[in-house]
Amino acid sequence: GDMPLDIQVALLRVLEERIVYPIGADKGVPVSCRVIAATNQDLLQAVKEGNFRSDLYYRLNVLNIRIPPLRERREDILFLAAYFCRQYGRKMSDLDPQIREMFLSYPWPGNVRELKNTIERLVCFSSGGPITRELLPDEILAFQQTADLTLSEACGLSEQEQIKKALSETGHNVSEAA
Repeated sequence: GDMPLDIQVALLRVLEERIVYPIGADKGVPVSCRVIAATNQDLLQAVKEGNFRSDLYYRLNVLNIRIPPLRERREDILFLAAYFCRQYGRKMSDLDPQIREMFLSYPWPGNVRELKNTIERLVCFSSGGPITRELLPDEILAFQQTADLTLSEACGLSEQEQIKKALSETGHNVSEAA
């Protein structure tokens, strides 16, 4: 999604001709490959805006799998948290129940990577002891503080904080939050 147009041309040429020209080489090297690409961009929109070549888009768009963000699959949060806890030698039961509740209400803008890093942080800072709420990153703690307010209490918050609160309360339904 962020590939410059000149590189898109080069990739398209490789896919069509099945030949790669190493830098400084006169002869091409035949290749047989498949491309697995991932992006968080709307490529069809990028094609319409002229930022992505339509011929490359249709060449690559054979099998499209949309993986929804973590905030849209709340049922996966605790499963993934338990998995990451095991990766770092801890059990899900080591996490304070309050942390698990906070995990479910937090929107995870960094998706699974953010969850994994949060678990790693908790394990590192706990030094083998109990994993408590105080060990959470500031952004999760700050989010929880605003999430605990009622909408009338939130009126004193900045506009950005009010928007985040409204989105959180409506399950990120923009129309309903508006």
